[in-house]
Amino acid sequence: YTFAYPIYFMFNMFRYLKRLSRWERIRMNLELALWWGLVALAAYLMPWQVFFFAYGLPFILGAFLAGMVARRGLLSEHTERASADLLQRLSIGILAPVFFTTAGFAIDLSAVTANFGLVVAVIAVATFGKIIGTALAYVPTGHGWREGVVVGGAMNGRGAVEIIVAGIGVEQGLISTEVFTVLVVMAVMTTASVPVLLKVGVEWLRGRGELEDAGGARRGIVIIGAGALARATAQALTPEREVALIDRNHNRVRQARSLGLTVVDGDATDVEALADAGAGEAEVVLALTTNFEVNLLAARLAREEFGIREVHVATGPVPHQSVDVLLQRYEVSALGPGPVDVDRWSAHLDTGDATTTTIVVGERVDPAEMFERLQSGRAGLPVSVRSGDEVLPFAIVDQLRAGDRVTVVVRPADRAELEVGEQVG
Repeated sequence: YTFAYPIYFMFNMFRYLKRLSRWERIRMNLELALWWGLVALAAYLMPWQVFFFAYGLPFILGAFLAGMVARRGLLSEHTERASADLLQRLSIGILAPVFFTTAGFAIDLSAVTANFGLVVAVIAVATFGKIIGTALAYVPTGHGWREGVVVGGAMNGRGAVEIIVAGIGVEQGLISTEVFTVLVVMAVMTTASVPVLLKVGVEWLRGRGELEDAGGARRGIVIIGAGALARATAQALTPEREVALIDRNHNRVRQARSLGLTVVDGDATDVEALADAGAGEAEVVLALTTNFEVNLLAARLAREEFGIREVHVATGPVPHQSVDVLLQRYEVSALGPGPVDVDRWSAHLDTGDATTTTIVVGERVDPAEMFERLQSGRAGLPVSVRSGDEVLPFAIVDQLRAGDRVTVVVRPADRAELEVGEQVG
């Protein structure tokens, strides 16, 4: 088993080499050559008894080594999530109860009362050591020591790893049962303290105005298609948001680039094209081609391979019950409550029969009524909303407020709807 698993792991790794760049493949091959070279050298120099003893070390050391070399991006987002879900169910449902029950049989609770001072000292040293160490490591990053203190509190939990290592120490006769009991109590108490420390720390940062929004990590927008409607949408969202379009039509790609837009010349149903467009850092995907099947396939890839939650698809001119079924199956959303005819809107824009305009939601109009009117398509096709300093695709907005500026693709016949109660910009 010890030899078979690394070999099995290596063969599976080769299946995903195509996802790596050329330099990453070269580096990986060099790392593998170096690793097996060290193994061969150890086998040659060491007596066979010592060599096999090294391979007989506890499995926890192998897990640490695997964790050090593994990195995100080797597997697809969908495969990673599915594997993590399966392993979590297996670990929490079967392995964890058996492990902690077995560890419980090895402790002696009388050692806690007999060595209460030692227990308190070990918990204090473990907690402050983790917090202070993390805070000191945070100082060079520029995020501030206070955030480091909070992160250190969140990292204070100690669970299976410490208990496994302590169990190995007991088995090898390196520590006594009393010390093992103290270490187990320390692991349980520090882990239980994490929610309290994290809540207090977050409120501390929020009170000082130093709490950062983790959701800001994903800010990009990927638009599938580079037709006239897609280009108008991208222009309405830039430069405040990083927007990239994907299209395989060279003429549309050239038109988009002439407007200063970022475009990937490729197939949106290809994972590599989505990655080139920045799907790994994207918050939103808007599928705006004239082909619903392409929109749906690209949306599904964005959802499953890159874990993008805000994925919205133009469903076409005619609503159909099967469309709703497919959207629910692939966990993506329609671009709006009604059908969006991308081909028709793009044709209107190309011929000049439609233009983009900006409206301001005024005080005299009910924002909820205006939102419903825009959603219905009676007042043109809304593409973006500026609320304060934030610019969002209209598809992900759930309400409007007075003062919001909405960019709408309109025809002359739509302007009457827009000018009732709103200021046209």
